[in-house]
Amino acid sequence: MAGKNHINTPPPETDKITVQKELPVALGHAEIEAIGKDLADTTSRLSEVAQQKRDANSSFNKSIKDLGGHAIKLAEMIHNKNQTAMVECEILYNYTSGEKTTTRMDTLESWNETMTAMEMQRSFPDMTPTDEEAAPPAEGENAPSDEEDGDAVSLGLDAEEGSEAAL
Repeated sequence: MAGKNHINTPPPETDKITVQKELPVALGHAEIEAIGKDLADTTSRLSEVAQQKRDANSSFNKSIKDLGGHAIKLAEMIHNKNQTAMVECEILYNYTSGEKTTTRMDTLESWNETMTAMEMQRSFPDMTPTDEEAAPPAEGENAPSDEEDGDAVSLGLDAEEGSEAAL
């Protein structure tokens, strides 16, 4: 072909190809029903997964909060160069001065504090019966007599009228 002249030919006026395009297609009754069931199943599964996410987030948030609290305690121990622990102590109450002296039994260190109102109440006689006084009589023991029981007769009251009898 070395000796022939090439003449440019114009492209053809039309060309035909086959392609796939996504276009609207009318749905039949059976297809609508199937899609509706799929939608219901998908919505249900979506709710389940959303709940799982909430549960997981809640668990992670609790873990983050717990770890953060622990980190703060550790930082405070480093900062203060000590930690808190249960230590056996002896407390000496002085009801006259209203102060108490607390002594650590591990180091014998002592300090004074003002007594609370509740602690000051302990200086009054205890009117609560002891365990022995409050316990019912054991089998074979006699029950308290009317005089010991505090009934109307022993209190000098007329049992029928509820008034005081002449002594």
